[in-house]
Amino acid sequence: MSSVISSPINHYNVLSYGAVGDGNEDDTQAFVEAWNAACHCDEDTPRLVVPEDKTFLVNPINFLGPCKSGNIEVVLSGTIIAPDGSNPWMENNVGRWLAFRDVHGLNITGDGMLDGRGERWWDFCKHHRVKSCNRLAPWILGFSNCTDVHMRGINTARSGGGHIFIFGCENVDLAFLNIQAPATSPNTDGDDCISMVDRTYNVNITNVDCGPGHGISIGSLGANGEVVDVQNITIRDINFYGTTNGARIKTCRAGRGRVQDVYFYNINVTEVKNPIIIDQHYGEKKSHSTKMRAGVHISDVQFFGFFGTSKSKVAIDLNCSENVPCTNLSLGNIRLGPAESGEVTSTCNNAFGSTYGVVRPKSCLRYQREKEQKIKEEKENSAEKEKSADFDLYTIFLLIMCKATLQSSKALRSVNVVNFGAVGNGNADDSNAFTKASEAACGATGEASLTVPAQKTFLLKPVKFLGPCKSSQINILVQGNIVAPSKIYQNGQHLIWEGSGFVKKVYYENITLQNTSNPILIDQFYCPEHMVQKFLEILI
Repeated sequence: MSSVISSPINHYNVLSYGAVGDGNEDDTQAFVEAWNAACHCDEDTPRLVVPEDKTFLVNPINFLGPCKSGNIEVVLSGTIIAPDGSNPWMENNVGRWLAFRDVHGLNITGDGMLDGRGERWWDFCKHHRVKSCNRLAPWILGFSNCTDVHMRGINTARSGGGHIFIFGCENVDLAFLNIQAPATSPNTDGDDCISMVDRTYNVNITNVDCGPGHGISIGSLGANGEVVDVQNITIRDINFYGTTNGARIKTCRAGRGRVQDVYFYNINVTEVKNPIIIDQHYGEKKSHSTKMRAGVHISDVQFFGFFGTSKSKVAIDLNCSENVPCTNLSLGNIRLGPAESGEVTSTCNNAFGSTYGVVRPKSCLRYQREKEQKIKEEKENSAEKEKSADFDLYTIFLLIMCKATLQSSKALRSVNVVNFGAVGNGNADDSNAFTKASEAACGATGEASLTVPAQKTFLLKPVKFLGPCKSSQINILVQGNIVAPSKIYQNGQHLIWEGSGFVKKVYYENITLQNTSNPILIDQFYCPEHMVQKFLEILI
């Protein structure tokens, strides 16, 4: 006796399209039909429903768009499992199990599970090499040429290859994911937790627990001599446990192009082999020629707030290109020690930059003045232009593809407070210079950067940086020190600092207390009464 599943008019439950959900019957066609119905729905926010307490066996499938609705939802409450034979991984499969293509406006939510059963692919296709078996290890979930993708709360496990693949997409937001790749798995314990490759822009990665594996990497890039471009990557609030690497950038010697504006903040490492590593000789053998004239330019990379232990003696390894050295690297507030006994060190090769705050082990960066660096880069660019034979049609094609990005980067205006009169000796008042520099950055057309250079201490009175601005984006890079005045006088009257500002986004988790007087306390009357006086606004 068959049953009819009743659902709201814009809800498309896979059970209503013939799915069984017993983990044995092939439910692929039911998923295809339910998706097609939701994708062609004229109602607002159509919803594809995968109900709880069911296990659906689904073969490799493409969820194709574009859809009529600009906001389609997938609610995953049940479990979807991959096939356990070799036939589904033959011929036309391109290394994806569940793939969304050309979908614009996609929201995937729920606490369901995607089980890739990857050990079956490894058994059939890798170890026994069944004839005609696809050699691309299947990813669990893929997004290609999609925009406005949001995914929350999904669990993935036992992938044959990677877990989530994103290609040619814009505005992708993934949060609260549980990706299970244990040390006993055949493949995914030995690769990056997160990897970013060519043409990756404006990525923000926060609050990730990573381990085991190879850490979080940019690259590898340029293996075939292509021109690469990776910009504006922020990686912060990360815990690495027993990984091979922590924060890593890896490029091949044959590559060209750039990696710039990369920020690693607040990173905790526990028994990590390479906590901080730049490797511009990735995959290289000793037999390779050392006279290759190419190289990817890595610049404006910050490593700030690293704490924990290194399993190797070299905790900071910056091995940059001989032809195009790394420039404007920054190391700050780093405290790395040995996982066992002994000491840790840092090693650098063609790495230029600056340090601020405590850096342990001691930095090996080579300091390079801004003017000297500019002259060096101009010479390198001139030499690059002379190598016209290396600038082939493929390079031109890639540059055309990223025309908009290159144009926006050319419009970048760099503003340094020193150029507006800041002294930076810790005694002279640099407030006016900072105000003028901020106004210049604010009034710039396109993107602008405001730099507070290293090796200087700037004394500032209260200053307001006012908008709105013409600049589409202002990046503020603070490498030096900024100090407040110990006393301020106005018309001969000594002014006492009065507290202002805000405290937000503070998280206390997993706290153990013993004989504590005040387990939880917020005290906004802490300051003595004689210090709380009316603060007269100045410099506004």
